[in-house]
Amino acid sequence: MDQFASEILQRLEACEHELQTARGYIKALEGGLHAIIESHPAPAALASVWEGVLPDLFATHSNETGPFLSALREGVTLQSLSIRRPTPHHDAEV
Repeated sequence: MDQFASEILQRLEACEHELQTARGYIKALEGGLHAIIESHPAPAALASVWEGVLPDLFATHSNETGPFLSALREGVTLQSLSIRRPTPHHDAEV
């Protein structure tokens, strides 16, 4: 393998490492967020705050395109479903 190909391979491996590191970090944040959502004492208030945050979130990233925007939309959708879904814990308290 020539030096150019070797350098490209090293860069590719570094990018893969960074992506896997970021993925692990994001999964940890998702787990923590899920715990917060499930244990929040006022689900309706949480949903209201979340709805208020969304316009600013999308405005902040209005210039984004491609995979970032797709992932942002998917993440927001999943979190929105989780926030709006009543949990058995909260149903029992009502």
